[in-house]
Amino acid sequence: MKLYLPSLVGIAILSTLLVSCSNDIGENFPDQGTKHIPDNETYTEYASTPPTSGPHWNAAAPWGIYSKPLPNERQVHNLEHGGIILQYNTDDQAIKTSLIRFAQKQQTFPCFIIVAPYPTMPFKIAATAWRVRETLDTYDEVHLQKFFDSYQRKGPERVPCSAGGQMIR
Repeated sequence: MKLYLPSLVGIAILSTLLVSCSNDIGENFPDQGTKHIPDNETYTEYASTPPTSGPHWNAAAPWGIYSKPLPNERQVHNLEHGGIILQYNTDDQAIKTSLIRFAQKQQTFPCFIIVAPYPTMPFKIAATAWRVRETLDTYDEVHLQKFFDSYQRKGPERVPCSAGGQMIR
């Protein structure tokens, strides 16, 4: 078998491009689709916790800060719109405050970001985007910013920000 130098150079360039285009942050999950289900119907077969894609309710939640958990079926719609959801399962007030401040510092805030508790997940912190989840045991602003910059506004349904920015307590 005879390989020519131009072929090897082409393979090397292609490999470099593929590596540089991939995000090295977050765990990828299979695309479970964008099917809408009736409001208040539950779906229990999500591929991840918190969910990263799949059947969801017809309306997204308003963007912003929540003191109560969002139903999985509601939050998936926000991910479909390219949102990032930061969720926590901790009583550590410093982590909660840090996540809220992180969200408020984002250039797009209040759009395309939600912060909310998720008391049944096995992680202290989870950041989700469409088909991607990152989990953390401690608050890491640099890591969260990299996740946000990599995935914000990359859902399958691109929409302008609307009806957002509510601080819900």
